[in-house]
Amino acid sequence: MSAWIVFLIIALICFIVEIYTPTMFFLNFAVAGAVCAVLSLITDNYNVLIPIFTILSILFILFLRPLLNINPKHCLLYTSDAADE
Repeated sequence: MSAWIVFLIIALICFIVEIYTPTMFFLNFAVAGAVCAVLSLITDNYNVLIPIFTILSILFILFLRPLLNINPKHCLLYTSDAADE
């Protein structure tokens, strides 16, 4: 099986799991899998692609997850001023 198919399946599975869990955790793996699927069109070497997938997953968890999580304190709907009115 080609490497791009493997990483595309990983990305799709992680995206489907993300739909059922609203934590924005598996979305990071889905994006990393999609990026590795594109990169695997250049090389089919798993010794290169698996470390790239791992590094991208860690980077997306550290930097992308805080940006995608919505903090209810920042929403106007949940502030105490909106509750008083």
